[in-house]
Amino acid sequence: MMNILITRPYSSGIKLRDKISEQIKNINSIIFPAIDIIEKNLPHIDLSQTDIMIFISPAAVEYSARHIKNIKKSISLFSIGKDTAEKIEKLKLGFDKIIYPTEKFNSEGLLNLKELKEINIKNKNIVIFKGQGGNPTLSEALKARGANVIEAVVYERRLPKPDSLPDLKNIDLILCTSSESMNNLIKLLGETVKEKQLLVSSERLVSQAKMLGFKYPPLLAQNAGDEALINVIITSISFSEEHP
Repeated sequence: MMNILITRPYSSGIKLRDKISEQIKNINSIIFPAIDIIEKNLPHIDLSQTDIMIFISPAAVEYSARHIKNIKKSISLFSIGKDTAEKIEKLKLGFDKIIYPTEKFNSEGLLNLKELKEINIKNKNIVIFKGQGGNPTLSEALKARGANVIEAVVYERRLPKPDSLPDLKNIDLILCTSSESMNNLIKLLGETVKEKQLLVSSERLVSQAKMLGFKYPPLLAQNAGDEALINVIITSISFSEEHP
């Protein structure tokens, strides 16, 4: 049996664990959040003149939902990926269409969408719902394309204080989909964690793992979506069975 450590925030970690158990037999998924998500009070933002809203994560959807339920539905809605789009649909916010990348579930993927090219967003009012800090690439690029951009910070990330730590001797694979969670893993579990195999969701995280001194080159998923991660796990199990 393969033992996998899921380091996503708790709610999204549970969702991924359930999907894994549905699709893969003989696998034990252990939830160990490397990031805690804390809601922040959203300052008043006048959404009446907003043309486009972008959601950076499922948490961004969850903590902004009550602020956007009664706004005009002519606003164009974008999410960073499929999982975030599913969160919007689950909360029944009333929008008919959610636009998101089909391959890269990140800022680069969003910026490659034709709907966010300069010709389509110049002088448009865009609100990005996001966590505190994070990569400024999206906001800066949209401003450079002539859009008026407001960042609505609805949550912050913190280092968790777990009641117990996993026994790394029994962990075969660690799922890590953000740079902060990778750094936090080392803070929480020590240098020994660098001896474990990682599964990451971007080339940037592959480079970070190398820089931090992880022993093995990480397995790389096409994106940070649940299905992309699960596909790599399935491939990894198949390879192990064929090359014991």
